[in-house]
Formats: sequence, C-alpha cells, structure tokens
Amino acid sequence: MASFTETVEARNPALTATGLAVWGWLLRLVVTVCFIALPLVVKSVDTLVAAPFYIAAYKQALAANLTPPPELLAQMGAIQAAAEAAPGEWRIWYAVCIICVVVFIATIFVMRGRWSPAVARADEAAHDAKVARELASLQSRPQA
Repeated sequence: MASFTETVEARNPALTATGLAVWGWLLRLVVTVCFIALPLVVKSVDTLVAAPFYIAAYKQALAANLTPPPELLAQMGAIQAAAEAAPGEWRIWYAVCIICVVVFIATIFVMRGRWSPAVARADEAAHDAKVARELASLQSRPQA
C-alpha cells in the first residue's frame, strides 16, 4: 500500500486520495473473487464439512445391526470420493495462489521505491544536507 501511494504521489500528489480509493477497491475485488473462486476450485469442502453427521448416522445404523438406507450409502460414497479429490483440488488452489504471488512480486518493481539500501542512504544524506543548508540560510537572515 505504501509503495502504491508513493507511486501515485510521484505521478500527481493531488491524486493520493484517489489512489487509496482505487487500492481499496482492488483489494476488495481480489477478496471477492477469491471468495467466489475457492468453492468452485475446491468442491469437496461442502461434502467433507457435512461428513461427520453422515458418518455418525452410518455408524449408528451399523451398531444397531441395521442396513443403512440407500441415501446414506450414496452419501458415504460421495464423502469417500470427496476425500480422495480434496488433495488435488487444494493443489490446484495453491498453484493459483503461487501464480498470484509471482505476479505480485513481478509488479513490485514497477512501483516507486528505494530498491537498494545504498541508494536510500544516499537519498537520505542528500535530504539531510538540503535541510541543513535551509536551516543555515534561515538562521543567517537578519531578524525583522
């Protein structure tokens, strides 16, 4: 965020507030897209979250020496399929995340900033020297 606002301010200082609004909008957009995309990529989560209820019902039927109803058996099959599919779905999601991190890292270098500590120290020294000169010129002026 700091780098983004510095980049906007370097273009036009009057646009800093607008830049922050754009940054906030983009942040919300990314979170919303992830919120929508995650269940589309990792489809097994809903089935596995509901699994304890169905597993308990299945165990209860077996403990009572009853044949589980066909709906319960179908759900147990869906739970097993979801458990087998989940690792691959999460791998896909993590690959998407890694791609996004790579894109983020690549865009860092188009932002304004001091990418070298030596350059940052030189800029700081130049700024301190300028401030010292200004203070000296203010102190040497006659008081009115």
